[in-house]
Amino acid sequence: MRHPPGYTFKLHELAADVRAKRGERSLRDVAEETQISIATLSRVENAKMPPDFHNFGILCHWLDRRPQDYFELDLRMGDDPIVAQLRAAQEISVETAGAFAEVIRAAYDHLLTLEDTSEFP
Repeated sequence: MRHPPGYTFKLHELAADVRAKRGERSLRDVAEETQISIATLSRVENAKMPPDFHNFGILCHWLDRRPQDYFELDLRMGDDPIVAQLRAAQEISVETAGAFAEVIRAAYDHLLTLEDTSEFP
């Protein structure tokens, strides 16, 4: 079954844009300007976690960027739902996600074989 393509959030690009705009100013200064917590700004700036929808909108406005600038159509994700889920972590390359998917499929196939032969625990 072929699945539709997915979108990848470009967290590292957002992080770089936030760092560049902040420049030498403190996170506290940016937090006061944007009304986004220092902790959230730090996580975004260090590409540890994407902002929630509300804060993402604020950051896009602050950066004078469109939200769609931070999304990329990833046609490679459309072929395999396992790879798509693994790629959602964004730190995992397509190649690594594919390798994990092969292991998961092999394990699943093995379990089905055991179940068919009543060797399943």
